[in-house]
Order: sequence, then structure tokens, then C-alpha cells
Amino acid sequence: MPRLIQSDKGTETVLLAASHVTLRRANHLSLKFSEIYCFGKSTKNQRIEAWWNLLTEGQTQEWKVYFAELENEGLFVGSDLDKSCLQFIYMEIIRSHIHHFVEIHNNHSIRHQRKRDHYLPTGQPYMMYFYPETGKDYKEQVDQDVLTALEAEVAEYDLDQYLPSNTLRLYETLLYDGGYPKEFSYVDKRHKEAYIYLRERVWQFIQDGGEVELITTPSGAAEWIEAHQDNEIEQHRSHVNGDQQMELINSDNDSEEESLVVEQQIFQEDDAGADGLLLDL
Repeated sequence: MPRLIQSDKGTETVLLAASHVTLRRANHLSLKFSEIYCFGKSTKNQRIEAWWNLLTEGQTQEWKVYFAELENEGLFVGSDLDKSCLQFIYMEIIRSHIHHFVEIHNNHSIRHQRKRDHYLPTGQPYMMYFYPETGKDYKEQVDQDVLTALEAEVAEYDLDQYLPSNTLRLYETLLYDGGYPKEFSYVDKRHKEAYIYLRERVWQFIQDGGEVELITTPSGAAEWIEAHQDNEIEQHRSHVNGDQQMELINSDNDSEEESLVVEQQIFQEDDAGADGLLLDL
């Protein structure tokens, strides 16, 4: 695991911070919060935000336009039925496109830039991350018992699952009865026809008394956050200022007491380059 994580103050990051504090203090009980986690301004997210823009321009914008067209044609009204049919037809297509885009990014070459050669490494992000020519490995082993306990709290939640297995089988059967395959590629233009057919068949299935099972949205995070408003995580999150700097533990100091290395802010406010990011899905 990393020794220190930095993020903005989004509500979803509170659970991330709590988990990381638990894991780090399992190894070093006396660590200060600032040695484990750092909350900063969202303006410091420029590099990943720049990459989201690249993804939108290169991949997802066309899907936004297409789904808007379905809505304008009255073929999508935002109901659970419509959402589930869209997910069944298009989720795997979109995922494959995004994974391909990420793979291209991780293997593209970062060119030499004369005005940035004092801090900007060159090469492929994948190779620089996994096989760096220089640098020091700061990761730390995780206490497996603590990790297992944390994982048990979300054991029923599958990040990759978008429809229950029973619903997937039902939709596959309905499409099969209509002469459609269960999966489509983007170049197979029958995907829209199949979506319209599936939407109508599922609606009829429900009218005939059938039930369609959907994924239950995870809950409880808001209550957990509210119950912990007075803990140290909320104190740091509420009082962080834009100039707060990340503190990195010196790997040569096993006691992790006073020796700190302050991360240099090598990217200026107007430097939103996403070249050096390694992406993981």
C-alpha cells in the first residue's frame, strides 16, 4: 500500500481516508494523520481532470450524444427499465472502448520537452511506473488481518456488477427469442434495434406479472460520515486550506517519527498535462 494518499475533500474520500488510516496505523500506531492522508483543494486535481477531458473527447462524448438522441426520440425516459436495458446492451461495449483508450495512453511515449526536462521524465507511463530506471519504492506491506476485516465490510458489493445474474439471464433469453445475440460490438448497428426490442419485451414481461431484479445501491456512507463529524478525519477535512502540502515519510527512517520530505509542487496552476499519469481500471 502507499504510505500517504492525497485527495480533494469529496464526501466519497472520507471512507478512503478512514480505510487508509486503519491500515497504516495497524503497522505504526503512533502515526499522525498528516503522515497518512492529506486533503487538498480540488484545483490540485488538474492532471486527472485533464485526462477526463481527453477521455470525453476521444471516447465518451459520442455516447453522450447517442444517448441524448435516444431520449429525444422518446426511447429513453430515465426509468429503471430503460437504464437496465441500456446497461445490458451497451455496458460491455463502452467498457471495452475505455479499456482500449487507457491501454493506448499507458503505452504512449512522453516526448522530451526542453523547458520541462528538469522534472518531466520521458518514456511510456507503463514502463516508467512498473520498471523505473531510478527512484525508490515507498510501498508498505499491508496487515492481512486488518485488510480482510475491511474487505468483509463490503463483501457483498461488486464494483464491476451492473445487473444481477438473474436479470442478465432473463435479458439474454428475451434477446435470443427475438433472434438477437447477447453481446454487440459498436460496428454492429443492430444494437439500437436490439435495445428497442429489449425495452419493449421487458415492459411486457413486467405487465404480465414478471419481476426484474436490479442492483441495490450501496447505502450507509452518509450516515457513517455524519456519525463521525467530530473525528480527526473530519477535523482535517474541514480545516484544510489550499496551501496545505503533502508530507512524505522518509523511507530511511523506520521509526517514522520526525523525518519528513515535503513533496515539491512541480506543476504550476496552468499546467494541466496528463502525460505522466498511469491509469488503472
